[in-house]
Amino acid sequence: MIFAHGPFGFLSSFLTKPLWSKVSKKHRKNSMYWSMAFGILGGLFPDIDLFYYYLFNASASHRGFITHTPFLYLSIAFVLIVVFWLIKKPIGYISVLAYTSGALSHLLADSIGAQIQWLYPFSHHFYGISSFSHEFITSNALYLNFLFEGIVFFFFFYVLIRLFSKRRVVQYVLIGVLLLTWMSATTIITYGNQYIYHGKIVIPYNDNDADRIPNYQDRDMDGDGINNIDDLDSDQNGKSNVEEMIEHAEEFTNVWYDKTEGGFLQIPARLGLVTNDDIVRRLYATIGIFVTTEMQADYQQNFDGYILSPAETNFDRNNMNIYTWLSHIGRLETEESFTAGRNQIGDILFFENGHIGIVSGFTNMGEDQILDVHVKRGIAEVSMNQIIQWEGKPIARGKMLNSDPLFQTILE
Repeated sequence: MIFAHGPFGFLSSFLTKPLWSKVSKKHRKNSMYWSMAFGILGGLFPDIDLFYYYLFNASASHRGFITHTPFLYLSIAFVLIVVFWLIKKPIGYISVLAYTSGALSHLLADSIGAQIQWLYPFSHHFYGISSFSHEFITSNALYLNFLFEGIVFFFFFYVLIRLFSKRRVVQYVLIGVLLLTWMSATTIITYGNQYIYHGKIVIPYNDNDADRIPNYQDRDMDGDGINNIDDLDSDQNGKSNVEEMIEHAEEFTNVWYDKTEGGFLQIPARLGLVTNDDIVRRLYATIGIFVTTEMQADYQQNFDGYILSPAETNFDRNNMNIYTWLSHIGRLETEESFTAGRNQIGDILFFENGHIGIVSGFTNMGEDQILDVHVKRGIAEVSMNQIIQWEGKPIARGKMLNSDPLFQTILE
């Protein structure tokens, strides 16, 4: 969930309603308001870790922090409830329960679009509805998330109308407007779902090889002793990386371009939009190669040439950083090696003006096909001749995929 954590926390605060009777009539209304306020606060609080993530260290997912675990809130709630119970302050433990229910509602909502560590500290495994690995769920997680947010907002405003609008006629009018707004928003979300990135991707928070390392941090995701970047089938799903590269590249061609180029806190990217800066990490994640983790590992060994550090949010979206990383690991071809070599599926092409393209296949005539992501042109698979007309000739090539199965796939 992105927008409705506060309203969901507000609704969850009504779980404390049976306890309001324990407060004197004089303070009962205040108890209700305090519960709702603490529910909203609890619903928002877990994302406080985003301040640390964006301002100090973005090297790890904020959903892996303790602030996104039920253990933190339940343990603190237990202590405070006991204290307020002993000193006979019902409004105190009711407020704590409202806050805790709000915080847990946040974690529940995050389990729709992503996964969290529900069993921490006993287990570091991430859980969410995507854990079921049902194709419809994993491919439409964002859509389901937005639909759920729409339902939360509907009931949030419905409750506010019933609480603060005393005249029946006014209530009916406002509820009618609310219903029309909700139906319109649902229609827009359903339409927009066709143009956001879905991706039948490897679930980053899953643990394919059960080694207690989530996929997005695991350099050998399938546990076969071969690093993902060197593996012919990184996620061990029976399809080679090359086959999946061709398949998944096509899924980007119908996606809206993020014209804000990252926007505020990269919210457009979280909404499923794509830019030229993040196409490398997003496309390779679909086949089980997490560029961020690979770059972080290289940075720890040799930070020379990197423009941004892993602590910065654009570390893995900076094309110069990607260029440096490929150079460090011996997968970058320039000058003579670039001229003498040939393009293969999965190669990253660097253009002099900073543009990046990825070789996604070949036409029937043997011409290179490039996944082109551009703010003015949108996202499409184009021929090499076309992209050269727009961007000039490429000056370097990153060799990402193992070349052994490339020709075998083409021949087959």
